[in-house]
Amino acid sequence: MRDHCPRRFPRSPTPEATPVAPVPRLVARLGLQRPDLYALLALTVVAFILRWFSPLFPDLYAHPGSHFDLSNCVVNTPVDTGGTPGTLCGLAYPYQRGYKANPAAAYAPPHGEIFDEIYFADFAHNDLKGISYFDPEPPLAKLFIAAGEWLYGEYRVVFEGAQGNAADLGFTPFGWRWMEAIFGTLVIPLMYLLAFRLWPNRAFASAAAVLACFDGMFFIQSRIGMIDIYPIFFILLSYWVFHLHLASRVPRESYLTASPSRPSGSRSRRWRACSS
Repeated sequence: MRDHCPRRFPRSPTPEATPVAPVPRLVARLGLQRPDLYALLALTVVAFILRWFSPLFPDLYAHPGSHFDLSNCVVNTPVDTGGTPGTLCGLAYPYQRGYKANPAAAYAPPHGEIFDEIYFADFAHNDLKGISYFDPEPPLAKLFIAAGEWLYGEYRVVFEGAQGNAADLGFTPFGWRWMEAIFGTLVIPLMYLLAFRLWPNRAFASAAAVLACFDGMFFIQSRIGMIDIYPIFFILLSYWVFHLHLASRVPRESYLTASPSRPSGSRSRRWRACSS
């Protein structure tokens, strides 16, 4: 009698799934995955290098094929290569305090200050020295600049053996610019986070961050001793925190309690931040 039962074949062993490294809890709560962390790290490194060590960036767009000596970032604009950190076409470009480009000419720009640095760098120095002055802008951004000047002055005292007051020693182009470079660097990964919240697409978020990283206005404001980069940072931060609140499902996940401090922080740096 023929057996009508279906013939059974031995099952092949099920391949074991490759273990996936767990994502940190905080990263998961923010709606991010490991590739997002890699993207944030890469964007931060690129933004940091461009803002701290690059030559005068727009010139690379205007004259991409020209090659010049690094000690002469722009033609006929010498740089003191033996000066403070960042001097070589970096944050201290174009002049060190007291560095004369042309022995027959006056200091230009005066003491290394360019554009509105003649106000805000001096105002920050006055805050450190306890000198009163009139300025209608809110004080917090100038206090950040003052902190940068003082910390750089302390660095020179401790590591370079400089003698004098830290406020005066840090009153250099690098001293009043490096804090802006920090905030200008952090703006780029923050732009990625905000764009990813608006549309959870890595290509879109990366494009937004790259455009901000290479934008000329962002670049200049991240390398000059002015107060504009601070409200930009805190406005973006407030938008991102508010979107985290909108995406929260339970009260304890809500970040709304942290968001009011962000707009108030931006307004304490510049009045025009009220329009945000």
